[in-house]
Amino acid sequence: MVSTRPRKQRPNSVRKRACSSILQAYGNDFDVETFLRRVPWRPHRVRCNWWEGPGFARCNGFNLIVTRISRDRPKAIVAAVHRWVVANRRHIERLRADPNVTTLTLDVAINFPDLTPDPQFESSMIRFPPAFQALLSRLHVMLVTSVYRRPDVRRRP
Repeated sequence: MVSTRPRKQRPNSVRKRACSSILQAYGNDFDVETFLRRVPWRPHRVRCNWWEGPGFARCNGFNLIVTRISRDRPKAIVAAVHRWVVANRRHIERLRADPNVTTLTLDVAINFPDLTPDPQFESSMIRFPPAFQALLSRLHVMLVTSVYRRPDVRRRP
């Protein structure tokens, strides 16, 4: 049986720096526990019969931390995520083949020093190689990039 209790959380500042990409899989009738018994993955969060507010259907799913690299290293994040997807392709295909999985997303998070244009902007961009994008497309995995302001940089006035 997969535990649905949240894991012990690290301090917020450490947790934000450590997690750079997450695979999210959800669906109304998705049998999370049965699927997770057949794969070596240990999800960060499992949600069963979960919903948010009126108008949302009840949902089952999980969040799996794929990489734990500083968000300030976008090239390293992309390379590590690409290696992980290639190594876990068989499991992702099995997940996608489940008719009850309606959402399969790979969320890659990076830090930007500042969200206003500056000379450092170009070096902060994250680029996904075409081969990686094609692989995610074949696997029907939606790619999302979450951009965060670095906690040590103040906003410009």
